[in-house]
Amino acid sequence: MKIIITEEQYSRYMRRRYECMKEFVDKLTSGEEILPVPPGNFKWDTYKYILTAFVRRSCNKNEIYFNEDVHNEIMDLFGDRLKQYYDDNK
Repeated sequence: MKIIITEEQYSRYMRRRYECMKEFVDKLTSGEEILPVPPGNFKWDTYKYILTAFVRRSCNKNEIYFNEDVHNEIMDLFGDRLKQYYDDNK
């Protein structure tokens, strides 16, 4: 069961970067953007961290740290599409 979440429920970080992240995910799923780390032999539980890192870096090149809250918000917003990308490219 999916729960509908309004924009106000996301952090300021996500609200400010949503459009940029959406654009990157759109390009990724359309094949316009290619990641230097293909899914290959990674399991989904590992690769989703790689994907969210690239999503974050697409909007801010200086982000090099892991933040579990941001990772979870990205997966809430784009997880289904990122999983489909993973399945289509492994």
